[in-house]
Amino acid sequence: MATLGRVGARHPAEEVWPPRSTRGPQHPLDRRHPRRHSRGPRVIYLDTSAAAKALIDEDGSDVVRKAFADGIPFVSSKLLAVELHAVADRRAIDRDAAQELLDRVALVSLGDDTLERAIDIHCGLRTLDALHLATALELGDTITSILTFDREFAAVAARLGIPASDQL
Repeated sequence: MATLGRVGARHPAEEVWPPRSTRGPQHPLDRRHPRRHSRGPRVIYLDTSAAAKALIDEDGSDVVRKAFADGIPFVSSKLLAVELHAVADRRAIDRDAAQELLDRVALVSLGDDTLERAIDIHCGLRTLDALHLATALELGDTITSILTFDREFAAVAARLGIPASDQL
């Protein structure tokens, strides 16, 4: 099961993740819980392809920047921190800007269940994308959709029941 790990200041989406000890078997983070329309706050899973657009001027950057400006709560795997800092290094972007962005995202640790789920998906995605998708699946109906600019990732997510798009 993915567990919440925090980088930076308190995130508004944190209240949707009660501690493991308070979760019953039908909690949305339980893998047996069916995906349904979330009645809680709108929380978007942020893929690296989308997060990078907040730092780089290119098609789609305005969508991501507006979402952050509007205060939409985002969640992602801790892989996002590794990937976003790598993007910053490759593109000569200030690492502080990358960290400021990460501070606004609730980051989820990868547990053994998430790793096993990435193996079990049999989706044909690249390794890190499969791990992001497994994390999103572990979060269940806690997330309402995935923000991504990766068409292959979006197609696999949709096939597995998670709405994914480059629009909000």
